[in-house]
Amino acid sequence: MNQMVNETSQPEPESSSHLDSLEAQVERYQQVIEAMPAGVILLDSQGVVREANPEAHRILEIPLVGQKWFHLIQVVFDPREDDGHEVSLRNGRKVRLAISASKTGQLILITDLTETRLLQSRVSDLQRLSSLGRMVASLAHQVRTPLSSAMLYASNLGAPNLPQATRERFQVKLVDRLHDLEKQVNDMLLFAKGGDNKVIKPFTIADLVAEYQPMVETTLKSNQIDYCLEVEQEETQLLGNANALASALSNLVLNAVQIAGKAPRSMCSLDP
Repeated sequence: MNQMVNETSQPEPESSSHLDSLEAQVERYQQVIEAMPAGVILLDSQGVVREANPEAHRILEIPLVGQKWFHLIQVVFDPREDDGHEVSLRNGRKVRLAISASKTGQLILITDLTETRLLQSRVSDLQRLSSLGRMVASLAHQVRTPLSSAMLYASNLGAPNLPQATRERFQVKLVDRLHDLEKQVNDMLLFAKGGDNKVIKPFTIADLVAEYQPMVETTLKSNQIDYCLEVEQEETQLLGNANALASALSNLVLNAVQIAGKAPRSMCSLDP
């Protein structure tokens, strides 16, 4: 009889060891869930929150356990038009949800992307500032040509004993250069608005030359440049902004003049 009692009591250590192993696994599972850098929410088959880790509470900022997930959606989430793959919360955070379903319920993984979005916003602001800087540099470069010409004509108007005919000619040229300045500023403003407001229309090569020549005339004469302009097929039609293109061409010529100094020979060729 004693032998039978001993035999039936032998499996108890094995059962105890098995329970210890299960408890250790559950403890490790709890440690992993609590240490995860993302929010973890476990729902039962009725959609009720049965477990939520500290990160989930930190992100959502309300009590979770025992609440219905549908109710939490109404209270916590605040979708917006610019959400994309993320979802906005009422507390201002941006999160991404990943939901895995099973027969016993659902596991919801919540990743906080608020800092990532803020960083992206700062990068976007820096890019806009960089674009604005390039635009201002371009504007200054294009305005330089007619502005320098206008200043030269204005200074000539102050010369003593200037013949009336010459004075009138300088006045006309000064007004023309000021009109060039006005056009370029207006074009840049329209370009900044974008869309259909960009100044694009048909023009011929002859129209382009008519815009371009007055922009370089004063600088070429004052620097004693031996200048030659060759134009082919003047009636060829183009589509674009004649004033902006003429300004770009004039800047190329003026840059060449600045590098070469006085009395060099310059040739400009316009081919369709």
